[in-house]
Amino acid sequence: MVTVAAGPVTGRDLCAPNSRGASCFRQVCAYLDELRLSEPRHDRFITYVTDRPGHDKRYAIDASKLETGLGWRAKETFDTGIKKTVRWYLERSDWWKPIRDYVIGTVRQAA
Repeated sequence: MVTVAAGPVTGRDLCAPNSRGASCFRQVCAYLDELRLSEPRHDRFITYVTDRPGHDKRYAIDASKLETGLGWRAKETFDTGIKKTVRWYLERSDWWKPIRDYVIGTVRQAA
C-alpha cells in the first residue's frame, strides 16, 4: 500500500491488485515442486483452520484508482512476480536462515 504524494489522487492510500486469496499458497507450492523435484510435494504443509469470527472471507483490491488516476500498470503478472520472489528467497538462504533459526530458537526457549 502506498500513500500518493502527487497527482489526481493525492493523499489517498492505494493498493496494488491481488485477489487470489489462498490459491497463491498452492501456486507457490507448485513452483517449489517444479524447482526441487527430489522433494515431496510442498502443499502437504498447508493446513486449513477455522476462520476467526469477523475474519474477511476474501481479500480483494481494486487498483482502478492507480490505473486511471496515475496511469500505473504492473510490470509483472502475479505468476511471474511470485516466481521471481520464490527464486529470490531460494537464492538468498544466507539472508533468511539466521532469522528463521533465531525465531525457532526463541519459540523453543519460551516453551
